Amino acid sequence: MTKTIQLFILILLTSSIANAQNAASKPPINLKGKITFERKLNNHKMMDDMMQARNNMNNQWADNAKKNTPKYKTDIFELLFNEKNTLYKPAKNGITENKSMWGGIPAEKKCCIL
Repeated sequence: MTKTIQLFILILLTSSIANAQNAASKPPINLKGKITFERKLNNHKMMDDMMQARNNMNNQWADNAKKNTPKYKTDIFELLFNEKNTLYKPAKNGITENKSMWGGIPAEKKCCIL
């Protein structure tokens, strides 16, 4: 009976020491950070899709518009977060000037705090 108790105490001590070492080796959780997102729009593809949707066979207008419009529009956004707040916003100098005739995209003017 005493050997059983000794064995039980030995197992208990060994498991508690192992748990203490595991807890000490894990770094604390840091719930703070910044994630950068890139949104890339193909302006020429949007024009082609618009022309196809209208079944317009006169592509001269679209060709002229493509010459005056950059092929891609790239915008950069940031997600900042910590334990209490989250902020999604356009990055500083991350929004390219909108030269399209369709106007701005809502995310360009607003940010969201969650």
